[in-house]
Amino acid sequence: MPKLFCVSDIHGFYDEFKSALDTAGFDTDNPEHWLISCGDHFDRGSKPKEVLRFLNSLERKVLIRGNHEDLLEQLIDRCYPMDYDKRNRTSDTVFDLSTLPHKPRYFREACAEIEPMVLRFTSQMVDSFETQNYVFVHGWLPMRDGVVVYPHAFAYEWDQARWRNGIDCALRGLTIDKTVVCGHWHCSYGHAKMEDKPEFGYGADFSPFYANGVIAIDGCTAASGVVNVVVIEDEFLPKPSNPKNNVIY
Repeated sequence: MPKLFCVSDIHGFYDEFKSALDTAGFDTDNPEHWLISCGDHFDRGSKPKEVLRFLNSLERKVLIRGNHEDLLEQLIDRCYPMDYDKRNRTSDTVFDLSTLPHKPRYFREACAEIEPMVLRFTSQMVDSFETQNYVFVHGWLPMRDGVVVYPHAFAYEWDQARWRNGIDCALRGLTIDKTVVCGHWHCSYGHAKMEDKPEFGYGADFSPFYANGVIAIDGCTAASGVVNVVVIEDEFLPKPSNPKNNVIY
């Protein structure tokens, strides 16, 4: 049976990511081992190039698109950073992926240099991935008028879904008949809400959050120094799920 090593929100923290995979026993040579990454591979951490290189080297992987992939593509297309690009360090990611000095006058050139590499990487991504008992997404499932419309949704609804707080959605009962594995929102939020723990600071719990219909795995590495890895054994669907076929254009 396939063994799925599930991560999310790596955010350029390569060392923490690789250490977590090694600790979990991920073996690139084991044909049963698959990496499932629930999006947000860049920004914040200083080693997006190493993350990209490692993920590209994997034969068995599923890459889910996160909102930070959207932000990076938009920034590259725009060729100049907005304030939120600086806060999210997406503008730093542009330079980290390029060979150019980290100076504003090189920004447009850096965008042009990394665009083919980034688009090759993001073209491998899907909005969701489904196995027999689980659905893997970044934020949450697409909704329309407060109702989950997975799997058949418009592309813009998937864009919106990447920004949703999956923990809140699950606790409000916006679930399906499979467990949703998601990232995007820090696990400590769920532990704070349900277990009366602090959301940040001393005593905050960034371990995976489990509740009815959801496993949230964003360890908020920038604050915790940890990338969560949840290992799941589950069967693939008889026909490999290709979520892009579920998008209404």
